[in-house]
Amino acid sequence: MKKVMTIFLISVLTFGCVSKHKWTKTDTFLQAGGLVLLSIDYYQTRDIADDPDHYECNTILGRNPDKTKVTTYFLSTAIIHTVVAYLLPGFYRKVWQIGLIGIEGVVIIDNYEKR
Repeated sequence: MKKVMTIFLISVLTFGCVSKHKWTKTDTFLQAGGLVLLSIDYYQTRDIADDPDHYECNTILGRNPDKTKVTTYFLSTAIIHTVVAYLLPGFYRKVWQIGLIGIEGVVIIDNYEKR
């Protein structure tokens, strides 16, 4: 995991410095919206981790993740998603951000309905 994070950090520092695509107010709005939904999913997942009657469907986390694993996963996802959004050109950035909003919206509703 440390090697992956090191390579990721080097990539961000190398390629992020040469980005020619301006970050707009719309980008900020979309990214903030996606991160709010990701945060809601995070808190739902922490509740699921505490409840022996429910299980997590995210295959990366496993059926019964501990809270440390949940926190690490969501924090990493938030950072990586934001960096990738910053590096992508305008149209693709918006598709990336709207994709997060759509996926998280579906996951949050699914988590809610299971409770």
